[in-house]
Amino acid sequence: MMFLRLLILPLLAVTLFSACSDSSKTSKNAFWPWFDSRKSEFAELFSYDSATAARSDSKLQQRLEDTVTEVGAKLREIHPEFAPFFGASEKGNEMIVTVHGQATYFDAVDQFITSAPKIEGWTFTALKQPVKFSPDTEIQSGSARLKAGEWRYTKSKNKEGSFDFVIYVPAKVSDDQEGFRQLFTNLTMDALGERLAASAMGSMEVRELTENSNQTLSPFTSIHADVSQGMQ
Repeated sequence: MMFLRLLILPLLAVTLFSACSDSSKTSKNAFWPWFDSRKSEFAELFSYDSATAARSDSKLQQRLEDTVTEVGAKLREIHPEFAPFFGASEKGNEMIVTVHGQATYFDAVDQFITSAPKIEGWTFTALKQPVKFSPDTEIQSGSARLKAGEWRYTKSKNKEGSFDFVIYVPAKVSDDQEGFRQLFTNLTMDALGERLAASAMGSMEVRELTENSNQTLSPFTSIHADVSQGMQ
């Protein structure tokens, strides 16, 4: 009886895994035709003009949010960590599939995007790509307006092989130390891109930039190129 019970449990686990795999595969095969059938609707909804109009149109904003939720639900049928981001440019529309920096799932995203057919007007990208911060880029944090050209940083390699960062900004960081740390964690992840950030980012500290700050600090606007070279 004990042997029979031990035999049944592994068989049950294999059956459940197979069922989940089949369900995921079915959802994956169904996603692209579903997306293709609504490509024009999505292209219009996630255009630059719609995004701009939504700032003053609460109904349109709600429609955008509901559609992102709908697409996200379809993606989670394929993989529970998949989530969509949408963008638009002169070259057309783009859907990015992210796993929020979880490197364990990068292969799954890559395989899913590789399976994408050609859909007119759309490109599909695995993981958030690096965001280029120009010196004139401004971020609002509370009452402070922070210009990227004024941010500085240092990095030091830790025993895990990633970098610990200290970011310097001309603001009263002590007023909200944790808020600034979280803000610049997110901004640094954006600057590096999801794939590089997963392996390159260690701890994060933010300090006030003053006249007494180290004069050999590096400009934040060059952080992607600098870290990419440092990880080679």
